Amino acid sequence: MPTFFRYDGMQTLNWRLADSVVVDETSLVTDIDFTVRPLPFGEGVVTGTVTDNSGQPVNGAFIYAVNSFGEISGYAIADLSGNYTLTGLLSGYYSVSADMIDYTAASPVNLSISYNNLNQNANLSLIPASVTGVNNNKPEVVSEYQLFQNYPNPFNPVTNIKFSLPERSNVKLIVYNVLGIQVASVMNEVRNAGTHTVSFDASNLASGIYFYKLETGKFTSTKKFTLLK
Repeated sequence: MPTFFRYDGMQTLNWRLADSVVVDETSLVTDIDFTVRPLPFGEGVVTGTVTDNSGQPVNGAFIYAVNSFGEISGYAIADLSGNYTLTGLLSGYYSVSADMIDYTAASPVNLSISYNNLNQNANLSLIPASVTGVNNNKPEVVSEYQLFQNYPNPFNPVTNIKFSLPERSNVKLIVYNVLGIQVASVMNEVRNAGTHTVSFDASNLASGIYFYKLETGKFTSTKKFTLLK
């Protein structure tokens, strides 16, 4: 599967954690290997398109299919038209998501592959990390509580969690494993009304599926994310 380069030798699927390689007229980059494999017969296929928030195709986006055990079971790279194809998926449940340098990770699409339905479709949307627009100097108005899907997802080992508050609230953000045991407390503090983003570092946790839960005095919401090391 595609990974980004790090000088410490550790693989990462998160472009934000990658190290830069400088190539100039005196440089020679070697040991870049490629592997091809035949398309399997009788296994699941997921197709779709990756676009940005304006509907334009995102060429070169990475698409991953994560199984119910938190393992990457398939990957693809979007073409010039934003189209991709994931192949070789066995029967089971999958979370399909996409990521791209300078974009926030797409919200995953959950789907099921079965021997009676081997072909599925999942269209994904990426948002540029830096969005420009007209600043009208008006404060943001949030009308409801909301917990967003983390990005990137899957992640290693840092991800961002965003939530919105319509009023000043005490916010608890807790991480649980699949057994319902608390493994981390991301925050427990008062935040003003508005949209907030916090980072969660899972360096001390093992790879797998976890749940993050947001609690205020008037709102509770839980979402799932995947740590891949």
